[in-house]
Amino acid sequence: MNKLFSLLLFLMISNVALKAQQPAVQQIGEDIQLIRLTDNTIIHRSFTVFEGYGRVGSNGLIYLVDSTCVIFDTPATAKTTVRLLDYLTKEQGYTVQALVVNHFHEDCTAGLDSVQARGILTYGSKKTVNLCLAEGNTAPQKKFGRKKVLKLGDQQIVNYYPGPAHTVDNIVTYLPSEKVLFGGCMIKSLGAGRGNINDADLGKWSDTVERVQKKFPEVVHVVPGHGHAGGPDLLDFTVEMFAEDRMKK
Repeated sequence: MNKLFSLLLFLMISNVALKAQQPAVQQIGEDIQLIRLTDNTIIHRSFTVFEGYGRVGSNGLIYLVDSTCVIFDTPATAKTTVRLLDYLTKEQGYTVQALVVNHFHEDCTAGLDSVQARGILTYGSKKTVNLCLAEGNTAPQKKFGRKKVLKLGDQQIVNYYPGPAHTVDNIVTYLPSEKVLFGGCMIKSLGAGRGNINDADLGKWSDTVERVQKKFPEVVHVVPGHGHAGGPDLLDFTVEMFAEDRMKK
């Protein structure tokens, strides 16, 4: 009887622990959900159909400090971007201070018009701005070189260009207070495939991610552009995925 009770108690505790490890998912619209990552960061995941890939979930990030926030990447469509902005400002009372774009692809920039129409400053690297304009698309308003540090309240936001990988312009963003790295499509979720490599530099991808590892060795949480967030093992996984391409250079 004692063994049975111990077994049941163990299963109950394990179940509670498992649930606690799962991020809370909140559906705020038909094609957009929020996933709590840390006390002050939330992943926004939006869904749209991309030709050749079907319905795809794309990750962005929200960093909250007091009553203000910064968003990283727009949701994948104008509609889901408007829904996210309305939820944050009208329903939750946040002021959106800025939005930072990870790279020039549609899953990062589709909602820029909607963001800028509300007077929210948008940031991207010089490479991203130039590529958006070359594609005939709306570009971020503020551009920076290799690094741009923003402030949200008294907290730092480190935006850093480590080199080409998924695209020639992809950056990463590190939040020191949360130990969160938003890697975007440069970083692969565990078990993922290569995905869209049309604009990639395969030979330099692993080197670029290793540069991120050296720059931010204290990272705890890593958010990829698609799939589930994880820890530093996502960086190792990505380096390994493109290691053979590096050997071919």
